[in-house]
This record gives sequence, structure tokens and C-alpha cells, in this order.
Amino acid sequence: MNATEVIEIYIGDTARLLPGSQREDVATELRSLLNEELQVRALESGRPPDESLALSLVRGYGYPNEVAARYQPPWAIIDPADSTNFMRAAIIGAGALVAIHGQWHRLTRRISIGINIAIVCLVLAFAVDGKVFQSTKVDQVARDVLALVAVGYVPVLGLLLYGEIGRVERIATTTKV
Repeated sequence: MNATEVIEIYIGDTARLLPGSQREDVATELRSLLNEELQVRALESGRPPDESLALSLVRGYGYPNEVAARYQPPWAIIDPADSTNFMRAAIIGAGALVAIHGQWHRLTRRISIGINIAIVCLVLAFAVDGKVFQSTKVDQVARDVLALVAVGYVPVLGLLLYGEIGRVERIATTTKV
């Protein structure tokens, strides 16, 4: 196998992981970047481009899935530009739920539990996947904070569900008599 074949296999493995509309452009860009870098390394080492030089180059460039991920926008449920507004709305909404929780009747209590389940799902999704902020350090801190929130919030939701099930069972047993 020669250097060109190594690079072409690497480009093919990477392009296969991209959406069809991006494959050709990314493959052309990668081919250009890798061939230029290979020529530079060959000149520096004083030998013609060969398989070992090409393998060293593509190993240093990263796994194909990592390289493909660099060419795709990060996937997030909430657009990073909207994360501040989302967090503000979530905090206000959670505060409103806490403030009026004791005032609700049976139907609204169940709606409250449904909303709480949705909030727990969002918090868990952000705590597990993250990708809310541009900076990976800030994103890691946000994931840690959301994980702490989830550790406290999930048991509270469990207690709410347990209380509602008990309330339904008590109502069911008193209406049978």
C-alpha cells in the first residue's frame, strides 16, 4: 500500500460519516490538507512519501469519526445562542411551580407532575450530553451543576409521583365503600 492509498482510505472512512451533501467538499478539503502535510513531512524527513509517513500523518490527524465531527455543527436540543434565555425561563418556570404548587387541585397537580417530568428529562439530557456552551470547560461545569440538580430533583419527582399514586389509591378505596 502506498501513501496515496492510505490517505484515500482515511478520507473515505471519514466522508462516509458525513451527510451526503458535505461528503464531496470535505473529501476534497481533507485530500488537499493531508497531501500538503504529507509533502511537508516528506521534505523534512528527506525521503519520498511512503506508507509509514502517511500512517503517521492520519494517526496524528485523529480517528475518522472525530474528524467528521469537526465538520458538523454540534448537535444540541437548545441552540447555544438561546441557552441563556432557556436557563432563565427554566429557573422562572421552576420558581413559579414551587410558588403555586400547594394551591393546585387534582388535575393541575397531575399537570405539575407532567411538567416536572419534562423538566427532569431536560435536566438529565443536558447533564448527560451537555453541548450547551461553546467552551468545553464551561460546558463541563454546566453538566456537573445539572447533574447535581438532577440528583436532588429526580428523588423529589419520585416522591411527588409516589404521593399522587397513594392519593389515587386512597380515593379509590374510599369510593368503594
